[in-house]
Amino acid sequence: PGDWVIRWLRTQLMMQQGRSAELAALPTTYWGDELQHPQLALVHAAERLVNQDLDHVESLLAGFPLPDCLEAIRLKAGLWQAQGKIREAFELLQPLLDRAPELVLLHSQIFELVLLARQIPRVVPIARAAVLQHGEHPELLNNVTAVKLYQRQPGFARRCSLLLATWASIGTHKA
Repeated sequence: PGDWVIRWLRTQLMMQQGRSAELAALPTTYWGDELQHPQLALVHAAERLVNQDLDHVESLLAGFPLPDCLEAIRLKAGLWQAQGKIREAFELLQPLLDRAPELVLLHSQIFELVLLARQIPRVVPIARAAVLQHGEHPELLNNVTAVKLYQRQPGFARRCSLLLATWASIGTHKA
């Protein structure tokens, strides 16, 4: 594997570990060949999004060679969410569920956006589809807890909250 693959993997790991401040401090030479390697460009855009450098994210996505790539669309929706364009982000992602129904991170992102957009008639169907597809996956549990509280089912909400705390205690997810 080339040097860019190692950087891409290292960056993915650092993002998962929440070390985005370290990534922000990296020299620009670290990202020097991102135009030749779309995966590296995507993870750079994700890192910039986490660090709220929205103008840089926008320019990276504008120059991205594969704009219809699922991850590029998810990042664009994340950018729009950070810019306060919640409904637009939701509408952008909604059709992707047909394209990638097995992707839990997509379901989680749409679930979060539908709650933020206050699309009340769509909340329960999206929640039900996500839980049917992925079960009680830790990426979904925060939002399932909110829906259960909204439905006045505090017992189920507490159960989801405890499941999430269990996942957090073993170090795989944050509560």
